[in-house]
Amino acid sequence: NVSLVDDDGNPINNSKAKNYSKDIIFSDKNMTSLLTLPYATWCRLYKRELLVENSYQYEKGELFLTNFHFINSIRSGLVANAVYFYRIRNNSMSSASNSSKKLQKNMTEESILNFKNELISLNIQHSRKQVFNLFNYLSFAKLNFISCVYGCEIKRYKLLKSRISNCFPVESFELSQSIGLLPRELMIFLICEKLRLTPILLYIKSKMTK
Repeated sequence: NVSLVDDDGNPINNSKAKNYSKDIIFSDKNMTSLLTLPYATWCRLYKRELLVENSYQYEKGELFLTNFHFINSIRSGLVANAVYFYRIRNNSMSSASNSSKKLQKNMTEESILNFKNELISLNIQHSRKQVFNLFNYLSFAKLNFISCVYGCEIKRYKLLKSRISNCFPVESFELSQSIGLLPRELMIFLICEKLRLTPILLYIKSKMTK
């Protein structure tokens, strides 16, 4: 698990992940627990042979790598105690703007489709397909939002959102059921999506990052 700290190393409230009282081994029964964790690779450890066997290279991206949880016959889990400390700096607003600029260059309709096609070759376990789609839908929805913050690209946001929905189809009731499982930050975002308030949220966020 992950703990957030400020510039002085003091713990701060973690809205990006949830706390767990015990370790978890992921299975078909509890795979939705994966939704509560950041998709980033900095809070994961992988066996090197797993990366070699699946021809992983860093330019494929960290979201691609976290989908290894869904590969057939892969065993993975969560250590409940935080062993990674993520520092949140005071100038995080400027870094948010920089992240948005970088994502605007790399995130397109074509890149999302190519990503999906790459994942198909990983032999995703059929029994986990529903959580697989949900995980990628939520991850891409958040990335899409961040990529559109700089310049308040509302039209672009709606266009990419449509592509994400087509590549990773999720029923409305599945999204509703997942809300209670999510970290607070992602839960608020998803509620705004369901209420169609995301454009307003995007406008507010864009003003904050200038």
